Amino acid sequence: MSTKPRWNSNLHAFDALLRPVSTGAKRGLDVGCGEGETSRMLRRHTTSVVALDPHDPSIAEARSFADDIEYLVGDLESINLPKASFDVVSAVAMLHHIEHREGLRLLAELVAPGGTLLTVGLAKSQSPRDYARDAWDAVTIRRQTITNGVWETPAPKVWPPPLTYAETRTASLAVLHDADFRRVPYFRYALTWSKREIRPTPASPSG
Repeated sequence: MSTKPRWNSNLHAFDALLRPVSTGAKRGLDVGCGEGETSRMLRRHTTSVVALDPHDPSIAEARSFADDIEYLVGDLESINLPKASFDVVSAVAMLHHIEHREGLRLLAELVAPGGTLLTVGLAKSQSPRDYARDAWDAVTIRRQTITNGVWETPAPKVWPPPLTYAETRTASLAVLHDADFRRVPYFRYALTWSKREIRPTPASPSG
């Protein structure tokens, strides 16, 4: 097994999303983990990680790394996971495999109060601004691929994505209106969302 770090557009975007996450978060959940590359990245920021994917061969490879991550075979819509119990929930290149709004709602339900949802996704270009960004990404990614190579995951893929960037943004903010949605290198979008902490209601004064 090669020791050279794997690189592709998904991993690059996810690494950037993880940087502001403070180390020491207790529970992490990685949905659509594939061969576990994103799960192992998440594990560097959390005490424990549960990782989920419906593709048996991918989970088998993930388990071959013999780390302390709990890998589960299953999908977000059917597996029973405790709601509101994960400090960091991640989903990388997963949401375009399922209905976007429902998938985002299910992910948000798993985030603990005060926790964070991190999503990297794919969408279709449609506007002139989209295509201009694609052209820029096509030029700049060449330097990255020459330096790092590109790792192609063997996990099942869906192409083209069903939604445009504009449609994805609209659908995302309809579910999580205070989320941060933005285009990121290379040919990806990122969505981050924090669940508000539940503050106890002050007791009414007696008398």
